Amino acid sequence: MKHEAASRLTKQAFADALKKKLKTKKFSKITVTELIEECGLNRKTFYYHFRDIDDLIKWSLQQEFTELVKQFDTMSEIKDMIYCVIDHIKRNHYICQYVLNAEGYLNIKEFLFHEFKKLVIVAIDKYSKNTVLSADYKEFLIDFYTEALSSILISYITKDLNIPEATLEKKVNYLDEYLKKTLFYIFNDSNI
Repeated sequence: MKHEAASRLTKQAFADALKKKLKTKKFSKITVTELIEECGLNRKTFYYHFRDIDDLIKWSLQQEFTELVKQFDTMSEIKDMIYCVIDHIKRNHYICQYVLNAEGYLNIKEFLFHEFKKLVIVAIDKYSKNTVLSADYKEFLIDFYTEALSSILISYITKDLNIPEATLEKKVNYLDEYLKKTLFYIFNDSNI
């Protein structure tokens, strides 16, 4: 267990160093040497944990989204969860934009789909309370709303956060409203 904790701290040190560098320098200009100097660690340590800087970015985003999902248990509304993600994107826009450009639309969408699926599962479980949904229908709802959320947020990132707040708020409210209406309909229809 000590090794896992030490490894996570080392990885986080590299992630923090990368974020710091990204505030003043283009990603393509950042080197492993700069990161190890920033952390006070060595090259061998970096490559023990990561294949390259892209691998470091992916790890960092996964860790951050995992931490966000943990916060969702304290939130009662899906729109609060979505705004939590939007705030995270705003704070880390330079990383999200880089990943979108470097990885391409399909790869980032796959990543977001995987991460947002956790959010949608939490939301559906909260809204459905103790109602039992058939497994295939629940999976359909999860995929449908995850796809919608991923698309909204990718659009937000690709438009360089230039979607007016009112427009973004409308989209989030629509998503929240339709998820609630869908689940209300399901819970009141004994045939589903």
